[in-house]
Amino acid sequence: MTMLQSKTLTPLDRQACLNLAAKLAESPRTAMSHNALVNGRGVAFALGNACLIEPNFLPGEPAGFAPDASSLWALLRQIEGWYCVLTDTVLAQALGPLIERESAKSVRYYTGLIFELAQPIVHASPNVRLLTQEDLPLVLAASELSSIDETQHCAQLRLGLQVGTIVGGRLVALANVDSPIGRYAEIGVVTDETYRNRGYSTAAASLVVQSLQSQGRHPLWSCGESNVVSVAVAHKLGFVERDRMTYVIPAKS
Repeated sequence: MTMLQSKTLTPLDRQACLNLAAKLAESPRTAMSHNALVNGRGVAFALGNACLIEPNFLPGEPAGFAPDASSLWALLRQIEGWYCVLTDTVLAQALGPLIERESAKSVRYYTGLIFELAQPIVHASPNVRLLTQEDLPLVLAASELSSIDETQHCAQLRLGLQVGTIVGGRLVALANVDSPIGRYAEIGVVTDETYRNRGYSTAAASLVVQSLQSQGRHPLWSCGESNVVSVAVAHKLGFVERDRMTYVIPAKS
């Protein structure tokens, strides 16, 4: 469920979201927002040349795009339900002081890393395989590995966008791609705590990458700068850092 709402602004409708996606253009730094707009899996608000886009799976964490910090802050002031905003690093450094001055809240910054993979990789693990629609009961039984609903699972399974690590008949790691279309595809991987540090996430992600590359798509990987485990997996798979964005996080009231 999305969290963004406004008493003064109306969320963009379907056509407006598609129009915004066309203007935003798809790139590693816009891929997640672009996919949310195109696939109708999020909420977006706009004011002048500024916009906020919140994917369904990141409630309260919208990405902000604007020509300047003042435009973005003018929009943010009319939106409720956000606790941070992800934006261009230069814009973030200008936005922070505006928030502090006008809201009397201190602000901290956190860097988000964006990795891209262009080279092919080779998968080799007996426990890991591409999941099919017949595996739906297995996926649903491992509800702690994903927050999406059954309909989304079915769509991803049908399109070959989910890979699982199976141990003893149980799904212990799940790698998937939220967006079924688009040039860029963001990979997400979750491993059961009991089975971590065994290479299962790396193996599952590698097979998802192969599936994406066979479809002519470009795999992306993103994480926070302090997530050393995720960064290590990205490097192990051969991902290369392409860009950085910054979270602007006001202190809680």
